[in-house]
Amino acid sequence: MFRPNSKAAFKSISEINVTPLVDVCLVLVIIFMVTVPMLFQPLVDIIMPKAYSGTEQNKQVIYITVTKEKRLMLDSDDVNFRTLTERLRVKLIKSRDKVVIIRADKRLAYNRITRLMAIAKKAGAEKLYFATEYKKRIKP
Repeated sequence: MFRPNSKAAFKSISEINVTPLVDVCLVLVIIFMVTVPMLFQPLVDIIMPKAYSGTEQNKQVIYITVTKEKRLMLDSDDVNFRTLTERLRVKLIKSRDKVVIIRADKRLAYNRITRLMAIAKKAGAEKLYFATEYKKRIKP
């Protein structure tokens, strides 16, 4: 049986045990990694529309086009905002799908687009879509 000396039994340890210190530091790092991204999120959550197109569907659609010069076209005919409602109503009556696609220049103000949406709904459009350019997906 081993019996320690009296000197060896009461010898003080002058080294720091590093393992608990490393454990605490790693826990703190994990806590900061989880909480810091929450601090930098915007106060208002806005989901922006994506420009990736789905598959094309074979539907009878009517196009409303607005250029950056504010030129307004119904399919391929030039129109103005005053005559758009009536001409669109006539086209929608003849259309079986009642689908309107709005093709607008991205530099236009929102109020023009919302005005077009209101006119299309008033004329009898059941579905409204916005045309976008197709962007290829970047694979990680």
